Amino acid sequence: MSREIIRFENVKKEYTVGTLSTQVLNRVDFTVDEGELAVIVGTSGAGKSTILNIIGGMDTPTSGKVVVDGDDISGYKEAQLTEYRAGKIGFVFQFYNLIPNLNVVENVDFGIEVKKDTFDSTEVLKKVKMDNRLKAFPSTLSGGEQQRVAIARAIAKKPRILLCDEPTGALDYENSKQVLEIIESLNRDLGMTVVLVTHNDALCPMADKVITVHDGKIKSVVENSVKVSVTELEW
Repeated sequence: MSREIIRFENVKKEYTVGTLSTQVLNRVDFTVDEGELAVIVGTSGAGKSTILNIIGGMDTPTSGKVVVDGDDISGYKEAQLTEYRAGKIGFVFQFYNLIPNLNVVENVDFGIEVKKDTFDSTEVLKKVKMDNRLKAFPSTLSGGEQQRVAIARAIAKKPRILLCDEPTGALDYENSKQVLEIIESLNRDLGMTVVLVTHNDALCPMADKVITVHDGKIKSVVENSVKVSVTELEW
């Protein structure tokens, strides 16, 4: 039986500026099991990234309960969230956020300095097919190559959960495919739990679970009985 690793219970999120309040999430409920690849899909502004940021400890719910890896993180203070992010979460964003004056292997090393139990930098760069560019600087890399380094940096610290926010949003079709194939292999070969946010419905067949968000609410949660390989996806 699969072990639950993420649970949202009746989660609400409001942002208040002065006297104006905006509700971004409204009574959100879902679960993700350990080892699943979950895709959160919806249009821009639906609340997808807010969900991801709450899972990642970069934001907190206004109300409701968020349980990750057995711990209720809903009421964590900033120091607890910092420790939680460093220990359990790997982030991959649309823009790669590499440090310009560090080379490829130094960028990956920079991401694991705070943690003892990590993968070897060269080994993770091999997994993302960047072991031939160890000494290259970000300015000399294509967008696809930079994103692969960003993925290596995210997984080097052996996170419990890999969170990907529109990881192919700034890439062309071929580079998008390569990046998605790497994410797929991390889930398949390492058993890493992956939560991927996208506006692209065509990516849904690669998931174990598809969570559709609309206007801050969960519209549907669908489990795919058969996953489709990234190589077979077209959009």
